[in-house]
Amino acid sequence: MAEWLSQTECAVIGALLLDQSDIGEVVEKLKPDAFSIEPLRVIYSEIVKLHFSGSPISVASVLNAAGTDYEPIIKQAVEFAPFAHSDIPFYAGVLTEQSRLGRIKTAAAELATSETMEAANASMDALNGLMVTRSAVRAISSTEAATDFCDRMTETPEYLSWGIPGIDGKVFAERGDLILLGGYPSAGKTLLAVQFALCLSRIYRVGFFSLETSARKLTDRVMSHVSQVPLLKIKQRDLNDADWAAIATASSELSKLQFSIVEASGMSVHDIQAVSLNQRFEIIFVDYLQLINEKGKDRYETVTNISQRLHTFSQSSGVAVIALSQLSRPEKQTGKPKPPTMASFRESGQIEQDADVAFILYPSDPDDNYSTRILKIAKNKEGEKAKIEFDFDGSTQTMRVHEPTRGEKYREVRKAIAEAGKNCAGQVNFTEIKESGDLPF
Repeated sequence: MAEWLSQTECAVIGALLLDQSDIGEVVEKLKPDAFSIEPLRVIYSEIVKLHFSGSPISVASVLNAAGTDYEPIIKQAVEFAPFAHSDIPFYAGVLTEQSRLGRIKTAAAELATSETMEAANASMDALNGLMVTRSAVRAISSTEAATDFCDRMTETPEYLSWGIPGIDGKVFAERGDLILLGGYPSAGKTLLAVQFALCLSRIYRVGFFSLETSARKLTDRVMSHVSQVPLLKIKQRDLNDADWAAIATASSELSKLQFSIVEASGMSVHDIQAVSLNQRFEIIFVDYLQLINEKGKDRYETVTNISQRLHTFSQSSGVAVIALSQLSRPEKQTGKPKPPTMASFRESGQIEQDADVAFILYPSDPDDNYSTRILKIAKNKEGEKAKIEFDFDGSTQTMRVHEPTRGEKYREVRKAIAEAGKNCAGQVNFTEIKESGDLPF
């Protein structure tokens, strides 16, 4: 068994040196202390460091980082590589389990040979800790929490910036959060998600997992948005000199962003997780949640599993997950569709439970596809709820914050006056309303 385990350890190291396609998943589950000998722990630690720094991983780069003293064992690891190359994550899991089992046996032996109750209790505590399957479980005392809080108050917080004033300052979302964007078909949720993703990719590494649209079609939409050249002209290749100039500028701007499109048709949550870790994404968009390939005895259980696993992944990895979701058909009230709510998320109530933030997008007029769009902040654990109205420009794949017309301002003021009259028994201070600048005259 010891010889097989040693060969497996070498094989995992060698396989990683030759193929890094699964390295994100391996790094997540396999820690350096799982290796039985110090040289392998050192080599694996250097591989992990190179991965997170974005540096190339090869025999040469690892030798350069670890030192030439490790050349013999690296050569041996490469020789054993074919043993684990077929499924590196599986063998990494085996090493993790064997390492944990070894520590459990050691703690059990110490318990069995304890000569005092104090020593037995200490061994039992260590054994109980090893039996916890979740990694990095930590209890934080009130003193530690208070100290950490005071330390954080001296730092500038880092919240996700959406590029829209009505959201920034109200939604304090961070990496590690699960954020939902729900909408009816053709409401514009993919369009808005792309707009959000491009804004966030100025700062973060963003991956857009598209489960229903090809990378080419999504790129067409992205270029239309960035260049403001109508999508129809791009599709028909009906481009004049001004359009080509705008596209050239847009291409230059796009190349500066940390934005990647992943063709994700048929992917499971596990697949999305592995690719995200391999690509070192800091924020991912999933378009859309109900299309993820996951098991369950029925659709309710399937969507529940998807939601829970995305939530667990975001929390454990620190990756912000922004998942798009279909909404159920709208209910009708006095013959008209009711605005959607959190209960409208299709096929599972677990979705609304898991979300840290939830946006809901819908047309202001359900019978008019060209009407403005309402973006409702329907759930906001650490901020206030709100509504934002957008002008929907499908031709250039752009959502713009709606600027009220004079007539709309007038109607809003009249509505405010009427509400004030109800609340103040007919006593309305018109001077205050006029001085507020809300009157359009």
